[in-house]
Amino acid sequence: MIRAEVLLAEGDRRPRRCGYLDLVALRYACLSNSIDSLVLTHLDVYDTLDSFEACVAYKVRGKIVEHFPASVRDLEDAEPVLRTFSGWKRSLKETRDYDELPLEAKDYISFIEEYTETAIDIVSVGYDRKETIVRKSPWIRY
Repeated sequence: MIRAEVLLAEGDRRPRRCGYLDLVALRYACLSNSIDSLVLTHLDVYDTLDSFEACVAYKVRGKIVEHFPASVRDLEDAEPVLRTFSGWKRSLKETRDYDELPLEAKDYISFIEEYTETAIDIVSVGYDRKETIVRKSPWIRY
């Protein structure tokens, strides 16, 4: 089901195999495990792309299914229904504040939050610790 492609993020040391994000499975994982926030890592892999996709539903034997299948057979027969997002065509490596992210990146993050009904509290824009944007600290009791 997952279609992967080799991407080379700007300034990266190595190619990475990157498939699209399966939002149906992520929403199910958040719901079934009572997850109240997410960490979005390696947002920088999209830096050089004109567009990229995320799975927002499955097509199972011709029928669109927007929930994670309970049946193994349905899951085996599932084909991803993809939504295309615009890329931002600039490096995020120096970004240290959420408000500095390109609109396209913020739109992608907002879509994930709305779709999964789960906040993204931390966003990484590279492999180094300093390349992490903390929107809401997991170490502080609010």
